[in-house]
Amino acid sequence: MTREEFDEMLHARLQDEAGIEHPHVSYAVDMDDLDKPAVTGRVQFIEWHEGFWGDGEDYVSEVVRNPTWFQVTVFADAMIKTTGDTHHIFLEGITKDVRPSKDEKEQQHLRFGKSTYRNRRADIKRGVLHYGFVMGS
Repeated sequence: MTREEFDEMLHARLQDEAGIEHPHVSYAVDMDDLDKPAVTGRVQFIEWHEGFWGDGEDYVSEVVRNPTWFQVTVFADAMIKTTGDTHHIFLEGITKDVRPSKDEKEQQHLRFGKSTYRNRRADIKRGVLHYGFVMGS
């Protein structure tokens, strides 16, 4: 399957299976991995809004268990729409190093580089793994 055929198939699946009419995300991970688990365990995906890239708000996914790369792609599309960052649309992977928010960056600086990550929002769940997206432009 060519990359173009894969992209058409993925967008059709996003529309049919996830109800996403106009997908923004482009999948840049191995095409053979789409239905394989991206990570195991109970996880939640987080991406903080950065006003430079567009109007939006912080993105926090629901908690899921053993999400596939297809599910991560659905979350990445929702993240793009929520944060307003339509510049970084290529899903290249995920990371356990969730990028800190602007407030947390300032707090980390004030505390000499020590992490001050805390439960900032009610929808960020404790006891689950938190992942961020690796997005490219």
